[in-house]
Amino acid sequence: TSVGEFLSHPPKDHLKVPLAKLTSSDEAADLDDEALNAAEEGEDVMVRGKVAYRFVRLTANGARYEVRLKNRQGGLIRCTWVAAAPRGWTQWTVGMEIALVGIPEQSDDGWALFESEPVGIDGRGSGWMPSYAIEGVDDRDLRTLAATALSQTCGQLREPLPRKLVEYHKLISLDDALRDAHFPSNKAGKGRTRLAFEELLLLQAGIGWRAKRRNPARGMSHKVLHRAVGDLGVQQNINLTDSQEAVFSEIRRDLKSNHAMVRLLQGEVGTDKTTIAMLTAAVVIQNKAQVLYVLPDADSAERRFLFSEGVFRSVGFSPVFIPAAPTRGQLDAISRGEAQVIFGTKALLEKAPKWAKLGLVIVEERNEYGTVDPASLVESGSGPDLLVITDTPIPSSLTLTVFGEYRMSMLANDYRIHCSSVVFPQAERNEAYQTVREAVEDGRQAFVVFPVGEAGDLLGTEDALRYAQALQSEALEGARIGVYCSAMSREDRVRVFEDFQHRRIDVLVATTFIEEAPVVSNASVVVVEHADHHELARLHRLRGHVGQGYESGQCLMVMSEKPSQDAKQRLTQLSAERDGFKIAEMDLKERGWDALLGDGAESPPEFRWADPVLDHRQLLSARDEAFQLVKQDPGMRRNREMAEAVAVRWGPWLGEDFSTAKADSQQGEGRGKGNSKGRRRRRRRR
Repeated sequence: TSVGEFLSHPPKDHLKVPLAKLTSSDEAADLDDEALNAAEEGEDVMVRGKVAYRFVRLTANGARYEVRLKNRQGGLIRCTWVAAAPRGWTQWTVGMEIALVGIPEQSDDGWALFESEPVGIDGRGSGWMPSYAIEGVDDRDLRTLAATALSQTCGQLREPLPRKLVEYHKLISLDDALRDAHFPSNKAGKGRTRLAFEELLLLQAGIGWRAKRRNPARGMSHKVLHRAVGDLGVQQNINLTDSQEAVFSEIRRDLKSNHAMVRLLQGEVGTDKTTIAMLTAAVVIQNKAQVLYVLPDADSAERRFLFSEGVFRSVGFSPVFIPAAPTRGQLDAISRGEAQVIFGTKALLEKAPKWAKLGLVIVEERNEYGTVDPASLVESGSGPDLLVITDTPIPSSLTLTVFGEYRMSMLANDYRIHCSSVVFPQAERNEAYQTVREAVEDGRQAFVVFPVGEAGDLLGTEDALRYAQALQSEALEGARIGVYCSAMSREDRVRVFEDFQHRRIDVLVATTFIEEAPVVSNASVVVVEHADHHELARLHRLRGHVGQGYESGQCLMVMSEKPSQDAKQRLTQLSAERDGFKIAEMDLKERGWDALLGDGAESPPEFRWADPVLDHRQLLSARDEAFQLVKQDPGMRRNREMAEAVAVRWGPWLGEDFSTAKADSQQGEGRGKGNSKGRRRRRRRR
């Protein structure tokens, strides 16, 4: 709908047209090989030469524009246009070198080009032709429009970025960037790089300004009392690593602050993020406030409650599990503050009960991210602190966009786990169980894991028992085998897992829900049945669930009978890659944005020039610069043009109207002008 919007639409690709070296001879073989093949197939080639002369012929059918080019090989090419003057016609002068694209033909007076297209904006381009891939519109027409728009806007574009920032990062000007992005002179891509950086910077600045405007109100300030934390450490034998201690210190500072905490806690599999969440909850509860622990679904909430109830009760806290709508008794306990830790789903936020004093919301996200909007907690009026933890690392593009308002905490993997991965076809599954037998004989333990479906466990209790009996009589004769699945009662699950923890069971047959259980340090092997039916992130979580008590663990992935070729390739890539952050990017590429984002999450930003995965360094650099600008100019008073650019480019996605801020900034500047002399005098007196 505007010239700016059109120029902001990037080409889908750039095509390099082969150069034809025409001579004055009549032999077609004088074309170079690539150009010869293209010309024989009726495809365009590029002809470059100096303008010998140009003129306009007036005929009965209208004007005819003609140019004679002389190339370096001595050939003379006649170029003719009847429909309209070619772009750049008025700029061409005798002796100027230009390039044209078309299909050369031989005529009586040598080579000829009819209705050829000038290269670049005016014929002085490099030969990289943009392709826009817009259905129903010819690329040549779009190139002509782009060239016309660039010619008309050159020198009139306002630079939205601060001059110091442009100079510091050695960015080319906006005029040059758009010209190079549409009609590049080489493959360096300086234009796209500058426009991608600008796009990322505007987004991060918008996120920063939105965070400032959304959270101006005061939150709860919690005293950091260590009695409950100390009791938990002694009773549960918790010894924080240096990285865990540093992250817990960041969280404690947030809890003491008057502003509500909005923090994302990430880390590699096995870095024990749930322990940090538990200690954080202990600090808040000791301040006579309540904690809501949100999980993806009721089953996950029950399992987290199952493994946390005893821990909280050991220090005198009262945990409650609410799978669906709370009962009258539970509502009464919540309103009177008797229920101190409530385990449930997001429904408890959407249909919030009357809290005595909700001080902290812990959201544990798995497979889907961004499910809780921090703004909704602020709007609720109570302003509780928010801590989001993810079981595996998430893609950086997701971290810095959907989670852009969050403060980040990263747990380093102080105890690096080297878990080797081996893929077995179904025909060789006995070899996988031979490894399990050897581990059991050495006094270690193992998991055998089956996938789950959308409706829950694919392995029922009876099926699991039959499978365990088959293992015990065939592959693992003499091993003590137990079964753990959701169909069992809560008491049976607790009993079985305690037996496994205390080494009364050698092999635990379970579904992937076992990933939510505490780590068993003596377990060093996991066999993943039907591994090709699992997602990458889940396989990585299972892989990190073993081997923490030894120098290395083993993940044995057994494929189903007829795995697809893509599944084989995916498992091969996973077995070779151990970095959870790289696996997160692989998972994003495989599943896509829509699968990773929860129902309550913001839709992902749609970039034009940037690719957050490929432009990762630029994204980090843009975030640092943007948040520094926001810190220096929280009211957008000194960067009006940048604020306006944020509103135009990202306003709809951010869901914020920056026009108000722009008006405020203008008023602030008006006030500043009225007091400018006074400020200067005070500086001189000092």
